[in-house]
Amino acid sequence: MKVILLKAVPKLGQIGEVKDVADGYARNYLLLNHLAALVTSSRLADLRAVVLKRERHSQDTDDSLAHAKKRLAGRRFEIKAKASEQGTLFAGVTNHAISAMLKAEGYIIQPAMIDLPHPLKHTGDHEVVIDFGSLGKATIIVEVGAIETI
Repeated sequence: MKVILLKAVPKLGQIGEVKDVADGYARNYLLLNHLAALVTSSRLADLRAVVLKRERHSQDTDDSLAHAKKRLAGRRFEIKAKASEQGTLFAGVTNHAISAMLKAEGYIIQPAMIDLPHPLKHTGDHEVVIDFGSLGKATIIVEVGAIETI
């Protein structure tokens, strides 16, 4: 029986794939749990439209990420944080803080893309790697400065 997967099914396939499975498996598990739908001509047409839309969106995303990677590589950014006189930060600078700072600068970078093994705990310059997946990596310099207290 041919089915279209509505959800990712372990050891079977991903969303939108057309699979030929045993009748009992389809009726008693996949269809019953709304993991798949029977293949019809209208559903196949809908599936093709969704696949084309995803491919276009994926290409647009890759293009914008490649552009961001070129613009980010080697740039220097500054973050201010409360620190002791010795330069130790009271609260570390995390990938979420770096992502928010980049967003304020006009870059849409998810925190998960920032390769930061541990929060930055000292003032000064730190090299931070941003992973763009299949497009490669870019390194930026984050200068952590102390907030002046009066």
